[in-house]
Amino acid sequence: MNKQEADFTELVKKHIQSIDETAEIMLLFPQGKRHEEAIQIYVLTAGKVTFETEQSYFKACYQLELASTYNFSIYIYAKDKWHQQLKNTPIYQKVTNEGILL
Repeated sequence: MNKQEADFTELVKKHIQSIDETAEIMLLFPQGKRHEEAIQIYVLTAGKVTFETEQSYFKACYQLELASTYNFSIYIYAKDKWHQQLKNTPIYQKVTNEGILL
């Protein structure tokens, strides 16, 4: 991870943890030279993901977008749903194997 990516990860942590300090955050950076692809941010919360929860994270990501130069997407899941219902999916395996846990 280069310095610019490290700075971005700190910004992500700051903005996401301002909503929920206990949320697990995983980043999936594009592989190789595909920098035009978006960084994927996965947020795992302890509680149920409601419309209000999503809106809080989207507002934080708007602030993150203004503070960074990166293109990213955010995905919000309840921890139990992520680890139980999605465990056998390709995206779960990819994020688990290649993602960076903050």
